[in-house]
Parts: sequence; structure tokens; C-alpha cells
Amino acid sequence: MNSARLTDHPHSWTWHTLPSPTPSDEFAVQGKRPTVIFVHQFGGNRFTLGRSIQLVHRLGLDAVWFPLLYNKVELHAFTPAAANGWGFGRVWANQVARVLKSVRGPKILFTQSMPSNSAMTALSENPDEVLGWICDGGPFLRNFECVNNLYRKHFHMNAPSAYALTACSLVWYGRDFRRNLPQKLRQLPDQFPVLSLRGEKDHLVSPEAIDDFFRAGTQLRLTKKSFAEGGHLDLLKRFEAEYEESVRNFLKAVTS
Repeated sequence: MNSARLTDHPHSWTWHTLPSPTPSDEFAVQGKRPTVIFVHQFGGNRFTLGRSIQLVHRLGLDAVWFPLLYNKVELHAFTPAAANGWGFGRVWANQVARVLKSVRGPKILFTQSMPSNSAMTALSENPDEVLGWICDGGPFLRNFECVNNLYRKHFHMNAPSAYALTACSLVWYGRDFRRNLPQKLRQLPDQFPVLSLRGEKDHLVSPEAIDDFFRAGTQLRLTKKSFAEGGHLDLLKRFEAEYEESVRNFLKAVTS
């Protein structure tokens, strides 16, 4: 396992390469296998990415993962700051950008839930050698609705507490960063391939919230894969064969 420690933020963090135990050139581009860069969900980690990493390894590709900063529910006296903006949404985007720049060769971006919004921003600013983007349970608009669902339905907070924390979280996430998301989406290259995986019974992020996000990206080559009985980030666990087939077909398309 390879790793690199990055310190462009007051908190240092490390990205890790996890080589496939069964490397394959099925998806090689000009003799180079693409590396899959993962961006985990809010509150996630190496272990919550486990099934996804195993899937990529089965397909013969190496995986890269890194821990997001501001990755737990906590109160902030001030909006988190980065050198180029405000909010932990911008901090996450900077993390993804650093990894995209650091990993050499062709790449696939594979993201989960709300951090997908930040990953898209990083991608729009650093599209070189990125062949495509796979996103599960995000990105999304309807931010207040989805974040409030997180606090009420996942963390089981009462309504007043969830409402107050949602309002604060969206301030800490970064108001200007949120407002600029449609503009950033339009900056992605023409016909850039995206696979959007979503569950029709997702109780946190509705398919409509995901569609709202992508509405501005009319130039994208967007493939939607819906799972009628799927929830939030449970698709690979519950529908493994169908999920893997969708990912495999997408990889074939972007590397052909």
C-alpha cells in the first residue's frame, strides 16, 4: 500500500493506494490501467468503502482512498476556511483536487453522497486524465431537505434540533460554494461521461434532488442507473450483480 501525507490544510491527511490483488488490463488505456479514486460519504472511512474497493479490485483496478476532513457532526465557532474559499465544501474540493493532481495516469472518480458535490468542483478544475465519474447517492441539490433528512432519519434528532443544525451546517458548508455548483458543473468537458447510481427509495437523498443537480450539466454524457427498491448507499450490498454490471459497462464505455 502506497501513501502520501499532504499538509495544505492545518490538519494533515494521507491518501492511500490499495493495489488490486488480481490486476487486469481489461480496462487499460494505451497500456495503462486507470486508477479509481474514491471519495467517501460524510462520516465514512476506509471500512465503509470496503465493498466498493472490493468491487474495483475484482475488476482488476487499483483503488485510492483518503479521509475527508470535517467528517463528523460537530459545532464550529467559525466557518471553516481554505486558502481559496470558505466552508468545508471547499476544503473537501481541495482535498480531492490534491489527489487528482498527485495520482498519475488515467483515473476514474468514484464518489458517494454529499461529498460528490465537492468532488465535482475539484473535477471541473482538474479534468486532466480523468476518464469518467461514478457517483452513488449524490451529488444533489435541495440541500436543506437532504441534510435535514440526514439529521432526522439517520442520526434520529428531534425536529427542532435537526432544523437548527441543518441551517448551521449549510453555513459551515459554504454559501458561495453551494451557489457556484451549477456553474462548476457546466465547466466539465463536453460529453464527459458520468454514471449516476441512485435508489428510488432513498430516504435521505431523493432521485429528484440528484436530477436537480445534473440539470445544469446538459453537455454531459449522463447515464442514470436506478434501483427500484434501493435506499441510500445500500445498492452494492443489496444488488451486487446488477451494480457490478453497471460499473463494468461504464468502464468499458469510457476506456474503449
